Amino acid sequence: MSLMQTLKDISAVVKTLVTAKDKSGILELVVSAREEAIALQEENRELKKQIELYDRFDKEMENYSLVKLNGYRVYQHDTDSDLYVCPRCVVKCREFYPLQGASFQCPYCETFFPLGAPPQ
Repeated sequence: MSLMQTLKDISAVVKTLVTAKDKSGILELVVSAREEAIALQEENRELKKQIELYDRFDKEMENYSLVKLNGYRVYQHDTDSDLYVCPRCVVKCREFYPLQGASFQCPYCETFFPLGAPPQ
């Protein structure tokens, strides 16, 4: 085997190794891109859930009006005049917690809206 042939063989082997390395690098990029796509899909699902919750809240909020009850501002259901919800929880938690008991206490934040007492 001549020196020239040996150099050609070495060159071919080097090209093969470079190509294999390039393929390995491409494979790593593909795997990385796939992992990123999966993460973005999960984030997209979570954001869609959050949008759905906001839409549901906004739709439910259309059924309530802010009214004054014994000097306190509370949300009253438009079709059920006996249903009041805690305004604090509506604003802070975006949740509807019916005021309960004779003192109209919120079951979540435990705020009192006492009947017959002056507002604080």
